[in-house]
Amino acid sequence: LARVIILVACIISLCDRVWAQDPGADPLTLCYQSVKRPGVQSFMTAECQKAADLYQDKIVAEPGSSENYLLLGRCLGFMGQFEMAAQYVDKAITLAPDDWTPHMDKAMNYVALKRYSQARPEFQRSLELLKSGGGKDSDIQMVEELMKKYENK
Repeated sequence: LARVIILVACIISLCDRVWAQDPGADPLTLCYQSVKRPGVQSFMTAECQKAADLYQDKIVAEPGSSENYLLLGRCLGFMGQFEMAAQYVDKAITLAPDDWTPHMDKAMNYVALKRYSQARPEFQRSLELLKSGGGKDSDIQMVEELMKKYENK
């Protein structure tokens, strides 16, 4: 678990630094590009694979935990396996249909695959769940900005 926490912190730090260079760019694309850099790619892929293995084990132990499916989907997404990631995110949605987070992850997977028309309803569902569930203003703003960015693509 400590390695996963370190991995997430490294990803966030790396993505923040890259995004600071081009704040108008798509955050998922920038993050994905940043982890594809030589050296970083091999480290991130190895660490993501370790994290994915951990979450696969956790799914076996706790098959009703939506969080484990969601986190496995994120690991696979960071490794560029967006189609497979979507399968795990779908399972997270099935287990926790009122959680906005898996819908957001699903939307971002569609964006990574350039399937914008499929991303839009997932962004919309994320926003609906955030607003009806008393979501944080910063999360609502983030989803609204992403919806606007991809509304005409």
